[in-house]
Amino acid sequence: MDTCGPPPWRALRGYHRETHVRVLLVGLGGLRLRRRSSGNKTDVVAEFFAACKEYGLQPGLYYCILDPHNEGKFDWDSHVPDPYYKLIKQHLTELHTRYRTPFYQLLDITWKINQEQRWELYRLIKSMSPDCIIVMNQAFYQSK
Repeated sequence: MDTCGPPPWRALRGYHRETHVRVLLVGLGGLRLRRRSSGNKTDVVAEFFAACKEYGLQPGLYYCILDPHNEGKFDWDSHVPDPYYKLIKQHLTELHTRYRTPFYQLLDITWKINQEQRWELYRLIKSMSPDCIIVMNQAFYQSK
């Protein structure tokens, strides 16, 4: 689990693509909010939100679109397949249904989804977390 950012906010990153260490374990029913390898059943996102509240910090969430496991390969430039895009929506729906007060949501490597999908994710998140700031990280040349 990573936390980053200067006070008064912190971000939780649930999956690191290079190391394949997951805090958010994907299962058939959606996200399983625990460390994959440890057997620990702690809901780390809930604990993160509680710690932020205790220390007067605003919680934020990081979600990386690039996912070689769910895409079937490591490819920076190809668009995600439809089944994986559906899973992305399920993940974000579960996160923003369970944890309705994130200060911001960072979506990383969004050039892997098209403009219509980016708008769909934006509207999806806003429908559940209307005050959430949504950041879609990509360079200008990647936004074709």
